[in-house]
Amino acid sequence: MVTLPGEGKVPEPACTWDHYKAYDDLGVANNIEFHNKAERVFAELWDFYRCEDGKLEEARAVVNKHCPKLVHNLMHEARPLAVRKYMATQGYKSLDKKAGRRLRLEKDKYMEVTPRWCVDKGECWERIVDYWCSKEYRAKNKDYRNRRAGMLDPPYHQGNLNVMEFGERWASHHNAPLPNLFVSYALAHKAPYRTATPYDENDTASAYSSKTAYDQMEKFKGMAKELKGPEYDVTTEPLDHALVMISGEGRKHGKEAIAGGMFPSSSHSSLPEYKARLGISKSSTCKRSTPAMVEMEA
Repeated sequence: MVTLPGEGKVPEPACTWDHYKAYDDLGVANNIEFHNKAERVFAELWDFYRCEDGKLEEARAVVNKHCPKLVHNLMHEARPLAVRKYMATQGYKSLDKKAGRRLRLEKDKYMEVTPRWCVDKGECWERIVDYWCSKEYRAKNKDYRNRRAGMLDPPYHQGNLNVMEFGERWASHHNAPLPNLFVSYALAHKAPYRTATPYDENDTASAYSSKTAYDQMEKFKGMAKELKGPEYDVTTEPLDHALVMISGEGRKHGKEAIAGGMFPSSSHSSLPEYKARLGISKSSTCKRSTPAMVEMEA
């Protein structure tokens, strides 16, 4: 249980990265001092990984960028996992994650399947369960489902994998060469890695589950030919950040149009800087595709 800074705050489960930052925890690990739980996570990361000399602060920035999402995912997956764990005790061994999201348990059933990371924190688990059983949570969950059902474009097929990991998983499953980021992005918008067919530059929009992603890839390929020459092959070259930024009109919500989140923001220029460097006027920049725009054009 953690109390966030601010007047009137009360102890609550650590459901966000801000809670980790607010929890005092002093110590040293791998010659790195830490003062709160978030810093401890970073210090103990090097029990499992190595960091190149001089790259520690860059690694810290990466951790601080991705850990908020990881903590969110932990809490997002906790309820369906608890449902599946309880149902397994009742003889339902093959309940999948999708079914686990649909089912609801009573409080006493959730309390029987406390997860390992909360086993010695009964009060914390009970608070989490109380929230799942509340009218507020159920109303919010229903709203999310309705919004998702109303999307013009379906989401990608990556699951909890990033674009690079999806490409690696696809290559391993199909015993194929490792695709570059552009091809991995394309495959992730075709189907899950087990069933996604190989990338073909002659594929039409019907080969993809997202017309928006297809439209954005076409803009990227067109910009690549225009700026790099007709022989430039987007399937073999490293994904060029300048091309992604220009063809996708910069970042939206902090992410690029193609393979968003795979580029460290600290090491790349902004859209105005790229345009100035390449002598591109504002009017020649592509407008980023949205589901509504693609639907109207169709």
